[in-house]
Amino acid sequence: MGQYLPLYVLSTLTGNAGGAVAPTAGNIDILGAGFLTVTGTPATSTLTISDDGTVATSYVTDAGTATPAAHVLNVLGGTNINTAGAGANLTVNLDDNITVNGMNTDDAAAGLRITGNAVGGVGTDANVDIRLIPQGVGSVVIDSISLSGTTIASTSDLTLNPTGDVIVSSASPDTAVYFDANKKLKSLDVLGDGELMIGDLLGPPKAAHLTSVDNTVAFTRGPGSLDLVVGDSVATTFTADVGNATPAANNINILGGAGIATSGAGSTITITRTGAGIYTYTAVSASPYVVLATDNVLSVDCSGIPITIQLPDVPVLGQVFRIKDRTGSANANNITVTTVTGATNIDGAATFVMNVAYESITVIGNSSTYEVL
Repeated sequence: MGQYLPLYVLSTLTGNAGGAVAPTAGNIDILGAGFLTVTGTPATSTLTISDDGTVATSYVTDAGTATPAAHVLNVLGGTNINTAGAGANLTVNLDDNITVNGMNTDDAAAGLRITGNAVGGVGTDANVDIRLIPQGVGSVVIDSISLSGTTIASTSDLTLNPTGDVIVSSASPDTAVYFDANKKLKSLDVLGDGELMIGDLLGPPKAAHLTSVDNTVAFTRGPGSLDLVVGDSVATTFTADVGNATPAANNINILGGAGIATSGAGSTITITRTGAGIYTYTAVSASPYVVLATDNVLSVDCSGIPITIQLPDVPVLGQVFRIKDRTGSANANNITVTTVTGATNIDGAATFVMNVAYESITVIGNSSTYEVL
């Protein structure tokens, strides 16, 4: 019987590298390497080549899953990110400012280094410029801030508007604060009862009491209070021979009585005697003549017309007026002595008529009427 031979018989296998491999004892082993495994199933005459599951065939992202197509997977930049490939390298770059919701890195970036929770400058520039800019109508909210050795400067108004208290941990309670020559905020010791912070051109302000060198003002000091009253050295009541005078609206009147006249100029009050001694001489030639409180001797010229002399309505006790017909004409042109309203009597009558040439009379007030002496 003759032997059947197939038309083609596989005698060798050749891979990508190396030479042809011939069967040994009628067999050629096909083995996997790395992540590939070749599995033979004799009953089915099948060899299965599979990977060990360490090769990614799909890529899950924050939004969606990417699967290679034609052995290519595109790695593209998004917002503020760009990518570049060269050789076996894929480089991912930041190409703009980014918003960071949280950061904890030791990497340096454009002159700024964040190490742990500390932000520092890189290079010779010691300044670290940090700008907090809200978006839209939002606000930059800092719940807690601690500054050490820090200068805060602004080209415009700087407004601090905390919703809580501003606390200076180094300050003493219940003290007054001020800025020293170096524009540093300092505080005085605790102020005592009635003390004030008083400026001093030669140094910092002082905590001191208000004083009155001549004791014209007295100070009563209490907790949070300072009571000012007129001192004992200032007269508030003026005692006279009869009664007392008390200033009103910071003023006291010094008036002349019978035979006394007062005048004031600058800081001087002059009191002049106008009664007995040197008399006040007044020449009268017009009618009527209203007698002044400073008048004493009234020399009347009635040669042309009768003259009426009007004494004050209210007689001053002890005030004396002398009335004289100087020209001897009273017998022809009488001199009538009365008061301004005629309501006050002179020796019991509303008028006293002088009708004798060169006649003279003296009248004195008794507080209610005039008496002819």
